[in-house]
Amino acid sequence: MTQPTSSVPYCARLMRQLAKDDAQIKAAFGKHVHWGYFEDPAQGHVSASDYGHAAEAMCLKLLDLAEITNGQRILDVGCGFGGTISCLNRYYSQVELIGLNINSQQLR
Repeated sequence: MTQPTSSVPYCARLMRQLAKDDAQIKAAFGKHVHWGYFEDPAQGHVSASDYGHAAEAMCLKLLDLAEITNGQRILDVGCGFGGTISCLNRYYSQVELIGLNINSQQLR
């Protein structure tokens, strides 16, 4: 299998900012590569840490809908930085977690 020679532009920029240890980028996108879930969409223009909390909220909503239980084997395809796997690991025990991602730069 060949490796891609370049990453998606937004991802490359995000990775550069994270490598610079940009605190705001880290707060907003350090775990998840998505904008998250806001109960009230009018809250969409808020601080970087609020985006981080919204990303975690989206993850928790999805896990609830998926009806995850202890003891399951879970494959996260397109895992990005592994935020969902990290969330699963915090809230569930005895789960086997595997993350796959097309962009090896995001796997850290």
